[in-house]
Amino acid sequence: MADSISPRHLLVSEIDYELKFRGVLANCGRPEKITLLKRLLDKVAQGGNQSNVGVYKFTFAFPTESIEIDTTIASITTLVADFEGNPSDTLFLKIKTRLAHVMARIQRLIVPEDDTKDEEI
Repeated sequence: MADSISPRHLLVSEIDYELKFRGVLANCGRPEKITLLKRLLDKVAQGGNQSNVGVYKFTFAFPTESIEIDTTIASITTLVADFEGNPSDTLFLKIKTRLAHVMARIQRLIVPEDDTKDEEI
């Protein structure tokens, strides 16, 4: 994931999520958050494992995560619909980064167990 995410192409809420997932709560501006996340991703890319850079099994509430994921997908869909360019365009890189972010977010999502039991047929 580290090579597909460029923190400068993420929205602040997405950067906050990526930092929180790594156990970092940053009360600073966007540029500082970008720097923090970039350093964490670089450590992983340089061979450090996730546990050495503060990745926790942080539990996010499913209903909230589901809404955030839907919102992000809707936002990306709008960007894609309006996109006219090539892979070197900034907008293309932003779309690619945000897609990588939302895919990772979906993969980390813990679906609540269903309390109902399957009925025998």
